[in-house]
Amino acid sequence: MGVRAARSVLDGAGQRTLALGGIVGILAFWTTVLVLGSLDPDYSHVEHAMSLVGSAGAPYSPFGRAAFVLEGLLVAAFSVGLYSHLRPGPARTAGVAMIAVHGIGRIGEGVFAWNVLQPGGLVNTLHLVFGIPAVLSMLVAPPLLAWAFRADDRWRWYYPYTATTAVAFVGVFFVLGPLPTPVRVDVPLGLGQRIGFGIWYLWAVGLAVGLYRRAAPGNE
Repeated sequence: MGVRAARSVLDGAGQRTLALGGIVGILAFWTTVLVLGSLDPDYSHVEHAMSLVGSAGAPYSPFGRAAFVLEGLLVAAFSVGLYSHLRPGPARTAGVAMIAVHGIGRIGEGVFAWNVLQPGGLVNTLHLVFGIPAVLSMLVAPPLLAWAFRADDRWRWYYPYTATTAVAFVGVFFVLGPLPTPVRVDVPLGLGQRIGFGIWYLWAVGLAVGLYRRAAPGNE
């Protein structure tokens, strides 16, 4: 009864509102990182991680941290709308849960902003506790949702792009990511992160746009 009630509340307008929130959260996050990083003469979009715009001591740290928290809240909320719209199944549940984990991780990264002055401190440990699952969930969500979309006639159109994103993000993670894998290419941290995150977030925005359109009257 509770699940059915929640779905009825989120039908149509509710799903579209959460989808729009996901789009706004992601675009606001990228815009904030771009603007704040460009305003800081000591920050490099090529060399530095995106989270450093909110690090302790950064000139616009409160705004950077707020961008992480806002994105996390809105993406986690978007996952609820997506869950309510997709057909039931284990891939749907697990895939949407990974998007929620990503959102929660972003909130934690914003609350426990990286402190470059205390690299071994508790705050940085908590930053990683939230940050690592946020990134790992990005690896897992696309393949799970590709499986779900393939079995859902309303979302089969997004299956090829989702499957492509799954392969591309895994490839970038192991080739351009920070882990010392056998196939890793040595590129600056900021560049590798932005390429990988750009692939995933572009897919996520497309997913939110798809939910916004599919939840419109007459398409449900």
